[in-house]
Parts: sequence; structure tokens; C-alpha cells
Amino acid sequence: MTVEEFDRLQEPEELRYELDEGELIETTKPKYNPHNRIVRTIDRALLAYLDKNPIGEVLSSDNLFVLGPTTKRIPDLSFLTTARVHQIGDGDIQGTTAPSSETRTGAPVVHRPCTLQAACAGENP
Repeated sequence: MTVEEFDRLQEPEELRYELDEGELIETTKPKYNPHNRIVRTIDRALLAYLDKNPIGEVLSSDNLFVLGPTTKRIPDLSFLTTARVHQIGDGDIQGTTAPSSETRTGAPVVHRPCTLQAACAGENP
């Protein structure tokens, strides 16, 4: 499935869709539970830090990140630097790539948002 096909889906009220390498991921929207308490705790800590160090913004899970032609994710929280925030227009947030000189192989590196579950599990998506 492509991002364009994904955008045409009608998302049911109780579900949340993401697109990962062309595969549709369907999850129920989180209810108030330990997961949400952890997200809120991290959010408050980041916001307190950013009040003293205004280097960017924290975004909630209301934002979709397009990470390629077949990948669209919704991280629980995300951070964007001030410079990156000013590059974003209306709509979904496009993934960024690092200059190829930053990699040993010369291939661009996609800076993907990380879900809280992956961060807590020590995964690097």
C-alpha cells in the first residue's frame, strides 16, 4: 500500500492506522492506562526542559510522519528542532534525511520518529 492509498482510508473512530513499509498497521486508540501516564510524564518533562531551553517543540500523537512512499507513522511523542518546525507547512510531517557524507556507505539516513513502546524496549526503528 502506498501513502496515497493510505490517505484515502476511512479510519473508524475507535481505531488508529499507520503504514509501515506498505503494510497497514491497525491498532485500537490507547485508553487511559500506564502507557498514557508514561507518555504524559515524558511530555511534561520535555516541555519543562523546553521552557528553559527553547530549542524546538514537542508534538503529540496527532501528527502523522511520512517516512517514505510506503511508510506513515504516528509516534506517541515527537520532538522537532526550531529550524525543522519552520520547514513544516500544512499537512503531514515529511521525514528528513541526513547528508550522505554523514554515513559510511554514502546512503542517506532517515531520521524516523520512535514510538514510546520501541524506546522503552530499547529498539531502534
